[in-house]
Amino acid sequence: MPNRTTQSSKECYVYVFRNPLKKYEPFYVGKGKGSRWRKHLTEKRIRNPYKNNTIKKIQAADMEPVIELMWRGGDEKYALGLEVELIRMYGRKCDGGTLTNLTRGGEGTSGFTVSEDTRHKISVAVTGRKHTAESLLNMSKAQKGRVVSEEHRLNMSKSRKGYVHLEETKLKISKALKGRVVSEEERLKHMGHVVSKETGHKISLAKMGHSVSEESRRKTALANTGRKHSEETKLKMSLSGRLEQQRRIANGYIASEETRRKIGLAGTGRKHSEDTRAKMRAAQLLRRLKQAA
Repeated sequence: MPNRTTQSSKECYVYVFRNPLKKYEPFYVGKGKGSRWRKHLTEKRIRNPYKNNTIKKIQAADMEPVIELMWRGGDEKYALGLEVELIRMYGRKCDGGTLTNLTRGGEGTSGFTVSEDTRHKISVAVTGRKHTAESLLNMSKAQKGRVVSEEHRLNMSKSRKGYVHLEETKLKISKALKGRVVSEEERLKHMGHVVSKETGHKISLAKMGHSVSEESRRKTALANTGRKHSEETKLKMSLSGRLEQQRRIANGYIASEETRRKIGLAGTGRKHSEDTRAKMRAAQLLRRLKQAA
């Protein structure tokens, strides 16, 4: 937290109040100078009852809010911009987030916008920033067992609907993922993962009516043209398919008549290569030998 003995009176800082009763989730973002952060804990004039009630509940449990210092320096415009960005990132309760802030930051000024220069400074400051092992552990503990309410999920869903990435953003994401190697440990975590019936039903409902555009189909086809899987990858895909089949059988999944018809139409006119036919014959012979044994 900010220290009065080491801080100049001209310096300002941006801080986040975290709630130890709710696994250290952020509940207030502020910007101040001197001992501004401390006044929240003792202020008598109640300007923000939501924030004050949260602090009182924490203190009633014989605890204090955890104050996290996000930045400190002499650039007040940058501090205002960072405050706005943090509030936008965490989200206020009225917007489906966790913060009790009454405004969107920037001294509560209506229509406050962050300049491109300030955004660039924030980006440079955050880029490459790595959490310590202790911070990662604390964040992990805070998220374990956390249950997001249906109302919160709905608010998050509404905020993302209709959102489209800019072409520049898509390019950045593509570049970041190119050459990425997934570790064997990560692969094993997902292999054989079984989704509950309830989750499967939700996924099914979410995908109903969803159709892939012709442009997306064309891009996928071009990306896969001439691509050849290694023997190891083919084996993994085969194993994954068998596990999925076993999961469906265990859950009592039965393909509808419409699904069967679609599969039939998709396979109509399809011709296997000689190499594929040979592999299929070999696999069939192997199954027969196993059954005979």
